[in-house]
Amino acid sequence: MSRTVEIYVADRGELLPLAQRVGEELGVSAYFASRSSAVFALDASRWIGAEGTGTLTLAPTDAEPDDGTALAPYAYELSLEYRGGDNLARGELRERFGRALFDGLRALERPLAYADDVSLYADYLPGRGTRDFDTGADWDEDGRDRWNDPRLYGPDAEIPAPEPPPVPRGSVTVFETGGLVQFVPTSTLDSRSLVPAVSVRADQGDATIGRALALALARSSSTGGTRDGDPFRAVAGTAGGLSPDEYARTAVSVDLAVEGETILAVPHLPHTGEPLKHIAQGPVVDSLALRESRAWDDAAMGRTLLDLIAATRAHAGHQRV
Repeated sequence: MSRTVEIYVADRGELLPLAQRVGEELGVSAYFASRSSAVFALDASRWIGAEGTGTLTLAPTDAEPDDGTALAPYAYELSLEYRGGDNLARGELRERFGRALFDGLRALERPLAYADDVSLYADYLPGRGTRDFDTGADWDEDGRDRWNDPRLYGPDAEIPAPEPPPVPRGSVTVFETGGLVQFVPTSTLDSRSLVPAVSVRADQGDATIGRALALALARSSSTGGTRDGDPFRAVAGTAGGLSPDEYARTAVSVDLAVEGETILAVPHLPHTGEPLKHIAQGPVVDSLALRESRAWDDAAMGRTLLDLIAATRAHAGHQRV
């Protein structure tokens, strides 16, 4: 029996924007992203009313567009591993969990498929709706008479074009500790911190850091998806399971806002005051604050942010000497 179930997504765009959409539609507090994958932690009780957790991993598929299987149109897969329940019930709960996520992700308005390593159980096409394969259909050539649909397969397949890149506008607080860069959007409507926060290792490169920043800024000025939640507990937990106070005492941060082509960035040292039960920023480093006007470029903005974080970290080190 397979230890995972998969949700396949037909999307011609890049991985990071799709990961952001998945995080928003599933209402996660935070997720971890890299150039080649994204990982979401899920509470099973919210989706299937059972104890346990799920790890959902987004990555490109191995399927080829002309490989003759039901998975050919799908560029990405979301693989769900479920931990919970006893051995006898775990497989059934995993399938229910995966199906609940599949149903929730129809809000992406992208073609989807729900399968395991043997069978296809359902697919979804915007405008047509969901097809269920109650007993499972072979997703290889043997099952073609059940899953074939010219709107998904062949030269006239209706695969939506990638969405245009988001306009980087809004505000975000960026934290860094131990080489982990974490982006928390701040609503331009009411100044609340929004979910999902996203964590990216600094070594993923300037362009990846810049794209994550652009997506967080766009999130700050959007009204879609789930907005309520506590990103900070998840942020601290992602950084090695630190308490909020421990995290605040190790993380440097940058308040960053973009309006048009104007970029304003204000760095903060780690918190050094009284112990807290929440994440707090430390003093502002006025000498490192920047205000620039320039057209957005992911790689250039990623490099600017990483350089500012490094300078703030160095300033914090000098203060301790």
